[in-house]
Amino acid sequence: MNSYHNKSCSFTHVGQRLQNEDFYIADDIHQIYIVADGMGGYQGGKVAGRLAANACHEYLKCHLNDPIYTDELIEFIRTRLKAVIHLNPNYASMGTTLCCIFIREEF
Repeated sequence: MNSYHNKSCSFTHVGQRLQNEDFYIADDIHQIYIVADGMGGYQGGKVAGRLAANACHEYLKCHLNDPIYTDELIEFIRTRLKAVIHLNPNYASMGTTLCCIFIREEF
């Protein structure tokens, strides 16, 4: 897929909290790197981080050779989160941060 031979490593630390709500994806094959941190104190923060990261990863893998439109990506992630909230209203206040790096040789 690419001429780079990356091998990433990652780690997370709970810090001062009782529960770690960090979630990351390090996809060296597709050069997609995502970090999400569920918002502590909100019910479902850990769920939100995992869902958002997986949705982002899925979207980017489906658009490897396409232009990436941030608004479209964010809406894709929101749709996934809303579907889970619809099934479990207790997650209505869940939230997460998300940061992503997607490396391509050329476009």
